[in-house]
Amino acid sequence: MTFARSRLRHRGSTVALTIAVVLAFGTLFAAPASANSAESGPVTIVGDPIIGQTLTVDEGTWDEGTTFAYEWRYGSGNPIEGATSDSFAPTEAQRFYYIYVAVTGTLSGTSEMVASASVRVLRPLMATGTVSVSGSAVVGSVLTATAGNDWPEGATLSYSWEWSNGEWGDGIEGATGTTFVVPAAQVGRQIVGVIEASLDGFEPARAYASTAFVTAAPTPVAPVTTPVTPVTAAPTPVTPASSTPASTAAAPVATSAELAAFLTAARVETRTAASAGLPATGLDVTKPYTATVDWAAADGFVDVYAYSTPTLVGTFPVVNGKVQVVLSSAMLALLASGSHTLVFTGQSSGAVSAVAFSIAAVAAAPALAATGVDPIVPLGSAALLFLLGAALVVVRRRLTLA
Repeated sequence: MTFARSRLRHRGSTVALTIAVVLAFGTLFAAPASANSAESGPVTIVGDPIIGQTLTVDEGTWDEGTTFAYEWRYGSGNPIEGATSDSFAPTEAQRFYYIYVAVTGTLSGTSEMVASASVRVLRPLMATGTVSVSGSAVVGSVLTATAGNDWPEGATLSYSWEWSNGEWGDGIEGATGTTFVVPAAQVGRQIVGVIEASLDGFEPARAYASTAFVTAAPTPVAPVTTPVTPVTAAPTPVTPASSTPASTAAAPVATSAELAAFLTAARVETRTAASAGLPATGLDVTKPYTATVDWAAADGFVDVYAYSTPTLVGTFPVVNGKVQVVLSSAMLALLASGSHTLVFTGQSSGAVSAVAFSIAAVAAAPALAATGVDPIVPLGSAALLFLLGAALVVVRRRLTLA
């Protein structure tokens, strides 16, 4: 099992992202509309969003004779000075931000503005080497972390140690050398050796290696004076120690009315349910689900709340640069049907991410079938027959509504 606190991921080769219409960015790229406006797009950004590499605009198919103007922006809409051509090479100033491009197509004195989807800018990714851990996972034993010879030349390597109980994990305070003596406090957990590498001009890289679950040292056998059959002492069974992350922070905002402003201020673009592995058609509150999101910030754990009214989902570990959030049916049953948002907050970095999802409406239970009553109508008065008929109607209604 490995834990990634700061590993940054990149989607790989050429990135071509589909445009998001003006509604996705409010009035950020708004422009006048006209019945004679140019037919547009779709507009895409082509290239890897890596510092020093060039991104270009593919305008798509427009009406013949359309002319174009370009404007590149980053973050929450900050214009990039001088970036007004159909290509742009990101710099350190845009690192970790999202890059947008606005394309204005002009035809016969009318125009239509479109905005492309964003791409997140990173430094080039460093090749990740390996690390191995030697030694016994027994209290009192010395573990040694050894770097492989496959790290990039010139990279600076730093060592640290973490623990994992198979579900949670965190760093071990003060453990920053190549060796680590296993303490009794780690019984029932795995010990993880970590190497973090840094190299000018590249994003940092991390590698991990873990031990078996730690056991207590064997209990020594007292010597005896009478001949006995040699007995090998077995390790004392130990129940794995329970562990919890840091205390869960309060919800970022108190109501859903404040959520949009909070996410805008944090420069967070809400992801779709499908991007996290959730059904886009809505969640069934009688079933559990798992949402998976990428996490690039330096955190061991992430607090997760569900909005509208903030409902604590729980605290979850960052493993291999991803967070897996279990949405239990009990928690989902607390939410009303309709649209909601999962908000993720890093316990160490304060980084924020958001995923939209919805709760499917619960079908109403079918009404009970009406129970028939066979009235006995005595011979005689017509008035008595009328009253008995009215009473049967009341009985039928009550049975139907029960």
